[in-house]
Amino acid sequence: MIKINRNHWKPTTSPLDKVEIQKGLLFCMDIADFSKKTEVHSHAWIQFIYTRTGTVYVEVNSKFYHVPPLHGVWIPKESEHVLWSSEQSEYVCININRTFDIVSNGEESKIVEISPIVDTYVDYFLLNDADQIKEIELKESAFMQFLAELNEVDFTLPYPHSQELLHLCQQIQADSGAPHTPEQCANKLNISQSTFVRRFKKETGLTYQEWRQRLRLLQSIRRVKEKESILNIALDAGYSSASSYIYAFKKTFGVSPTKYIINK
Repeated sequence: MIKINRNHWKPTTSPLDKVEIQKGLLFCMDIADFSKKTEVHSHAWIQFIYTRTGTVYVEVNSKFYHVPPLHGVWIPKESEHVLWSSEQSEYVCININRTFDIVSNGEESKIVEISPIVDTYVDYFLLNDADQIKEIELKESAFMQFLAELNEVDFTLPYPHSQELLHLCQQIQADSGAPHTPEQCANKLNISQSTFVRRFKKETGLTYQEWRQRLRLLQSIRRVKEKESILNIALDAGYSSASSYIYAFKKTFGVSPTKYIINK
């Protein structure tokens, strides 16, 4: 786990800020530096962002999405959003410059699991050109159908809206293995523990303990994909056994973590 100081984010622009898409689809592969956070921006096209390594966090219209490896998030046209990461992460943007019946411009953002065929298809076009940003003509209806069929998952992680609580959550993300007890968090904010617990529930809809559990479960996906011991992952996430970890994961997200071993 990378431990970093987040007293100040370094704002950066989107790699597509000055790009005009002339064709139906444009692909961009970029690195999310853990010390940077993009400025609030929007695009005149639909965007699909998916993570290849590390974990990317995306805020869309004041909602936060946790995007672990080989998962993606839909960003509707003209939606204000920002992107950051708690580690150096590689991600791909698929920018869609036209209306597709299967992707509604007004659709809510959602997180989906990337299928091997989508990742392989994108990889082929990215690796066959040295440019970081390139335009590619594809059989758009076929490729968009692959995207439309990706399975949705509930990998959202609600964040508080106040800057002090948001900054605290980002610190916890960067070093989730540390205790970060409610008492410690309250002391950092110079407020009482009862005030911290009450404010956190009001701003996120989850208790602090529920939020930390959800964060740890989400962060465990990468290790599951890398075929680490489920028992070790469970113990590091605060569970006494592999079975209790698997039960909590399935109860929270509706799927067993072991399914990601197959999809690595």
